[in-house]
Amino acid sequence: MRNTMFDMHCHLGFSKDGEAVARHATGRLAAFSATVDPASYEENARRFFLHSNVRVGLGLHPWFVSDDDAQIERFEAIALSSAFIGEVGLDFSPRHDATRERQIEVFERVVAACLEDAQSLRPCPCCGEEPCVSGLVSIHAVRAVDEVIDVFERAGALCGASRRTPALAGGRALVLHSFAGTSDQLQRALDCGFFVSFGPRVMRTKRGRAYVRAVPENRLLIETDLPSKEGAPFSLDQWCGAMEETWEAVLAARFGEANAEKVRYARRACVEFVNGQSACMLCMPPGKAEDASPLSSIF
Repeated sequence: MRNTMFDMHCHLGFSKDGEAVARHATGRLAAFSATVDPASYEENARRFFLHSNVRVGLGLHPWFVSDDDAQIERFEAIALSSAFIGEVGLDFSPRHDATRERQIEVFERVVAACLEDAQSLRPCPCCGEEPCVSGLVSIHAVRAVDEVIDVFERAGALCGASRRTPALAGGRALVLHSFAGTSDQLQRALDCGFFVSFGPRVMRTKRGRAYVRAVPENRLLIETDLPSKEGAPFSLDQWCGAMEETWEAVLAARFGEANAEKVRYARRACVEFVNGQSACMLCMPPGKAEDASPLSSIF
C-alpha cells in the first residue's frame, strides 16, 4: 500500500457498487467503512470480507437507536471481537433531541463494551508509539461534544490521556468524526487525547479551516463520509475527488500554497505522517505520498 491514501470515515455499504469501488481502489485508497447498527455491520462484514483495503466498523448510530435492548445487546456481544467501532455517539440536534436520554443510556453501554478486555483485538505489531493504537472508535457528536467526552470520562477511558498520549478504549483510538463543535470543545477534546477527522463538507467552511490549523498532526485524520446516504450515487472518481479536495484544503489551511520547496516538503511530510497513523489504526501497511500517489498533484 505504498501510495495508498486513508479515508478514516466513509459508508461504502451505502452503495450497491461498494464492493466494486473498493476493489478498484486497491492500492490507491483504504478505508474505515462505518455502519449504523449491528445488523448492517454483519451484512457489510460479509460484503467486504475479501477486500484487504477496507475495515468495517461495528456501529450503533444515535439516529438508529431503538427502545428495544436487543440492539445494544447484539452490539455488546460483537464488540468483544471487533477492533473497529463506528459509527456511534450522540446527536442532540433538534431533530433528534427527543431521544436524548435513550441515546445517553445506549452510548454509555457502547463505551462500556469498548472498554472490555481487548488483548485479542491487536492483530498488528505496534507502530512504535506508546501506548500502541490498534483499531478505532469513530464517534458522531452533534451538539453533544461535551456530553460524549463526559461519558468516556465517567467510564475511566481518559485516565492518563493528553495531547501527547492518545485516549484509548480497549486499544482503540477515540476519533471525533467530522468535528462540528466549538473551539473550546475542540481544545478540550485534544487535551483529553481524542483524534479529530475532517472531511470535504467541514473543510468548505471558514470554521473548519480554522479548526484544522489548531489540530496537531498526531491527532489529525482525513475522511470523506461518502456516500452521503443509502443509495446515493458513488464512484471511484467521486471518492478520489473528495479525498483530493479534503487534503488540498487541509494542506492549504496549514501551510499555504505549495509555491516553495520548503512548503512542498512540509505538505508531503504531513500527508505521510497522517497516513502512517491512519494505517496503524487500521492495522494496514503505511502509505507514502510519492509521485505515483493519487494526491501527488497537491504537493
